[in-house]
Amino acid sequence: MRRLLVSAGVFSLLLATAAPTMATPPDESGRVVRIELPFGVAYEDAAEGLVALGGPPAELGCFGEGFEDVPHQGVVMPNGVVNLLVKDVDQAFYIYEASSIDEVCDSVYAGNIPEPIFTGSARVVATDNDAFGAGRNTNSWGSSTNGTVYDAEGNPWHFNAAIRLQFSETRGFRIVHEHINLVNLGG
Repeated sequence: MRRLLVSAGVFSLLLATAAPTMATPPDESGRVVRIELPFGVAYEDAAEGLVALGGPPAELGCFGEGFEDVPHQGVVMPNGVVNLLVKDVDQAFYIYEASSIDEVCDSVYAGNIPEPIFTGSARVVATDNDAFGAGRNTNSWGSSTNGTVYDAEGNPWHFNAAIRLQFSETRGFRIVHEHINLVNLGG
């Protein structure tokens, strides 16, 4: 799950520390917590042979380094569940030819730094309807990304990617969808 949201666990820990009674409705209902934490996202599309890393390039990100702080917002719902929202309007992206994030990072760990085939920036919105996994309903989380990246020749491409995951007591864990799309804007 390291590829989903780098900061979700840190946010949860800080939110719990800042408000130890947060899970007791309705006393904390409606409380909003805002904090800046390191953040990054990653997407893989094995069918297309693409991996997109948002945040630092692979040579830093695979080691958990180089992530920039971005605003996180948590809202306590009446049932005590915490909804999480993260927005980064200008996150750097590096897109690699690979079948998985592990393939990219294994290459980095071996000392072979892969060259991205696209670089650029994009707007990222990440959400989690139950940041602590405390509710009894389906927990759904993920992110969507839209922006412009450039190939090695400097040609612009529209880039969008998304991942949505769910966990429920009846269905277990599943990836609802994950994709990376690139459209050449250069003609």
